[in-house]
Amino acid sequence: MATTTKRAKVGPRASVVIGTVKKTIGGKSKTVKLVSYMAKSTADFFGFKTEAVKSTATKSAGGKTVAPRLIRGSIGAGSIKVPAGKTSAAKGGVQKFKQIPIPSGATNVQIEAFLKTATKNKPTSFVSRDGRTYAVSGTK
Repeated sequence: MATTTKRAKVGPRASVVIGTVKKTIGGKSKTVKLVSYMAKSTADFFGFKTEAVKSTATKSAGGKTVAPRLIRGSIGAGSIKVPAGKTSAAKGGVQKFKQIPIPSGATNVQIEAFLKTATKNKPTSFVSRDGRTYAVSGTK
């Protein structure tokens, strides 16, 4: 008899708008939202404004209406790590981090602007996808 492993429950998710990007699609300029689909507990911890995900039904090649699907990520996307709480490195403590998924089109400048919108537990820095630590300017 095969054994099954239980996955850890990650809890409810929330969609948070990180920023907007102008893209040219079919010769027309369009503004596209960069949305992060993160754990609701993380969004609540930092006080990010959540947004309802709007999805529309699509049509298949045969012309039939297909139920809408939510896109929960994008190719090349990754996560950044943001310090959660105060560090007590002097006392031998370990810094805890919260991971925030970031869409592939987001730049470090957009990530910094997004982190400044936190209303609670304002982060002072973040660790990017490549492992470098960047300061969030203008926060204390």
